[in-house]
Formats: sequence, C-alpha cells, structure tokens
Amino acid sequence: MNTTPSARFELVVTLIAGAALAVGLPVQAIQQAPMSAQLALLVAAAGWLVARRWPWPGLLLVMASPILAASGGWTPILTWTVVVFAALWWSRRGLSALLLGLATGSASYLAFALAEGVWVGNLLLLAFSVCVAASAVGGLLRARADFVREAELRAQQEARARASELDQRVATERLRIARDLHDSVGHQAAVVSMHLGAAEVHAAAGAPAAEVTADLRQARAGVQSVLLEMQRILEILRVAPEDSLGPLPAHGHVADLVASFTAAGLPLRASVADAPAGQAVDAATAVYRVVQEALTNAQKHGAGEVTLDVATIGDEVVVSVQNGLRDGPARAGRLAGDRAGFGLTGMRERLASVGGWLRTGVEDGQFRLEAHVPIDAGRSR
Repeated sequence: MNTTPSARFELVVTLIAGAALAVGLPVQAIQQAPMSAQLALLVAAAGWLVARRWPWPGLLLVMASPILAASGGWTPILTWTVVVFAALWWSRRGLSALLLGLATGSASYLAFALAEGVWVGNLLLLAFSVCVAASAVGGLLRARADFVREAELRAQQEARARASELDQRVATERLRIARDLHDSVGHQAAVVSMHLGAAEVHAAAGAPAAEVTADLRQARAGVQSVLLEMQRILEILRVAPEDSLGPLPAHGHVADLVASFTAAGLPLRASVADAPAGQAVDAATAVYRVVQEALTNAQKHGAGEVTLDVATIGDEVVVSVQNGLRDGPARAGRLAGDRAGFGLTGMRERLASVGGWLRTGVEDGQFRLEAHVPIDAGRSR
C-alpha cells in the first residue's frame, strides 16, 4: 500500500469530499429537497470520479453541481464544499492553481448569486475567495513536494558523485602503490640478482671465501630491503598515515641509489645535481623513481656502461639515461615502441601525474631515456 505523504493527503481529501456527498443525500431527502439538488450531489460525485481520469471534464461537472443545486432553489453549500476540495486536490496534483482558482471561484460565485438572488454580497465573495485560496494552497503543496523531491534527487546525485570520487581516489592510490612496488622491489631484486651472480662467479673461480661472503652479505641486505619495502606497502594498504611510515624516497636520495647500483657491479657513470630549491614532494619522488626504474632496466636488459645525468634546467629536472642493449636489434625494436613492459608504462604514468613527460628511443645501438619533471609539480595535492 502506498503510504507516501502525497497519497495520504489525497486519501484524506477524497474521504472528506465523499463524506460531504454521503451525508448530503439523506439530509436532502429528510428536508425534501428538490430533485435538482439531489441530482447536483450525484453530478458532483460523478464529476469527482471522472476527473481522476480526465481532470478538466470531470472538474466541469463538479463546478456545475452547485449551479444546478442553486437553479432549483436550494442552497449549494454541500456541492460548493466538494468544489473547494476539488480545487485543493487537483491543484495539488499539478493543474494550474491560478486557472483552477478562477474557474472554481467563478462557478461558486455564480451558484451563490443564483441562490441569494443578488450579484454582489459578502457570501458570494467568500465563496469565490475560498476556492481561490484552496487552489493556492494546493499549488503551494505541489511546489513544496517538487522542492523536496528535487532536494532528495540532488542529495542522491551528490552521494553517487562522492562515491565515484572515492572510488577514483582508491584506484589512483592503488596505481601509485603498484608503481612504487614495481619500482622499488624491481630495483632491489635486480641488485640481489647481481650480487648472487657475483658470488656464483667468485665461488666457481675459487676466489677467497671473504669475497664470496661479501657478495652473499650484499645479497642478503638486498633481500632485507625488499622485505622492508613490502612491509611499508602493506602498512599503506592498512590505511596507516603515510607520514608515520618514514619519508618517501626523493631527489636527495638519488646519490645513495646510484651508490647501491655501483656497489652491485653496474658500470655506471653518473652526474647528479642537488635537488632544486622549492621542489615539490611529488616531483622529488618522481625523480627518484624514474632514476630507479631506468637503472633497473639498464641492469636487466642493458650491456656496457650506463650514463646517468640528473640536472636542473629552467623550471624542470631532466633525467637522462643511456645504455647499450644486451639482445641487439630485437630488443631495440621492442624498446623503441611504447610496449616495453610495465616499467616504462608506469614511468610515463608517474610523470604524467606530476605534469611531466618521458621520451625514449634507440640510436646507434644505445637505448636513450629522457624524463622531464616540473619542479613545482604536485604542490597543490
């Protein structure tokens, strides 16, 4: 059963109008009212029912009922009451309150003028005014219902927008975590692999146990770094405040990163400028991650010496990396395109998130990478 306020209002009004009609018939019979008066009540009831399907034809019958009663010499109080409630009911349902008020008011004025035998009087004005007022109240109720419905709709739309924004933020954060995981863990895994390879070579060549032990110690330190990074990522996924997890790697840590690759045996010639003044946190992190991913790729896929240059040019930090290619033309063809795996894709996404850009290519058997990171990128985030 529909129990909305609108349905309850319409039910109450209908019951009141129906009660007026139901009481009117026996009262008129007792008072020996003329047939026209009893017919007027029936016309009002029929008009109310017809109006539920065809509003204006039914309302014309309702408005004609007090005129019919008055024309037979009977006071049209009961039928006028039905007209008043019809004006209230149908203006509430959306018919023009102004047009309905004028129509029902005029019909009521005419009915009482016929009954009183005068064309000017307080009773006539009262009958007209009450119909106009009922139509106005119905229109106001309709406007209020529309306002409430619009407010609820806007609230629902805003709730959906907030939920969509939250989902977008979650997706963005997951992507950032995935990039961090790929960059940091990939780097440490490459370092571990290099140290284990060195230990294997030294052991096979009969090198002193101290050299093999040093290689294994370095590999163990790399594994510990991987575990620490994984723990950090897990803490972030548990919604721990990022500030409580220690500082993010930044531009100022690039020198330490270079030292770790050099210690792992990567032939590397590097020139790293200090972080520029006013560099945003996101920009500093992007510089570190780009260098980390570029050197990791060089260790995995490159051959020969790697050249790294990190310099501040204008309002940008420019990272340039160059290295040979281990697998020759086949590898060069793959790296020259945009489908070199998740490493370069993640690098481009990270740079795009801070307003930077990446350029890669292969020239004379050398893979070249150049990343541009705006100094003030991400400051508003």
